[in-house]
Amino acid sequence: MKRPAISFAPREWAGAIGDLGISVPVLLALSASGALDLSRALLLFGAVYVCAGFYFRIPLPVQPLKAATALVIARGLGGTALRACSLWIAAIFIVLSVTGLSEKLNRIFTRTIVRGIQCGVGLLLFRAAYKLLVTVPHAPSFLPASGGFPGLEDMWAALWVLVIPQLPLTLGNSVAATCEVSRDYFGDRAARVDPSKVSFSIGLSNLASAFFGGMPVCHGSGGVTAHHKFGARTAGATIILGTVFIALSLLLGSEGSAAVLKTIPVWLLAALLGYTGLLHTKLVLDPLANIPVAAAMGLIGLATSNLSYALALGLAAEGAVRITKFTWLKPEFIA
Repeated sequence: MKRPAISFAPREWAGAIGDLGISVPVLLALSASGALDLSRALLLFGAVYVCAGFYFRIPLPVQPLKAATALVIARGLGGTALRACSLWIAAIFIVLSVTGLSEKLNRIFTRTIVRGIQCGVGLLLFRAAYKLLVTVPHAPSFLPASGGFPGLEDMWAALWVLVIPQLPLTLGNSVAATCEVSRDYFGDRAARVDPSKVSFSIGLSNLASAFFGGMPVCHGSGGVTAHHKFGARTAGATIILGTVFIALSLLLGSEGSAAVLKTIPVWLLAALLGYTGLLHTKLVLDPLANIPVAAAMGLIGLATSNLSYALALGLAAEGAVRITKFTWLKPEFIA
């Protein structure tokens, strides 16, 4: 019997919560720092989730740009930096999609490189879960959202500080790895999840975030794994989650939404992060990938907290393969 594209069965409700361990802490932290208005961010975040569900017809996650948002939180850069980052990501990924370059760039990311990036993401998520669990949570005092539309100086600063560190992760994990994992889990039902369409979705979502004060977002292979392992089999799971975010925004506003989200136990968020990280790390055992290189990429990403270094290692290894023709390292292209 053919599975429906959209279902709201009980398992879809369970699958909907699979990726909350990333989104909720980042949303709360950005709101607490005054970088965004939580109500507006939830509205946009939920709308992107719902639109992605109806278009892609699988439980495709919507996630914060992890590297960029972490830098904004750590450096206290504010809402102007977030908007500038969103504008850059929107411009870059819309161009990649329209020109077809996303398809060509996808060929750079062999199966080994994709699995290495996924391993690094998984290890970082697992470490984040541990830190979340052992850190005594503080109830944030939410600040008014600050920052206007970015000027030229803000744009250039965001490019170097936020966008360049983010690009390897977005290209490798949010586009190439997301397409690969979606095919692994959903087969032909993930036909729309190709590099060009995913890139355009990322670009359009960030364009909306830039103009309406939302959070820079992407899709992500870890989220695909999380939703699937928690039970999601159709786009119904992500439509449910998006609708909940929209309802929180419209009915409760920023303070009410924050109060609801803070009732989620820290141990549950940590468990969601850790479980997703563990499952994602296991993808490195793909027999069609070069496991030693992929594992080394993951460990470099964990040691440096920067997946750009992991990506550089993978590209160098695959480049060496093509030059030296070592058959034991021969890459298997994923696109």
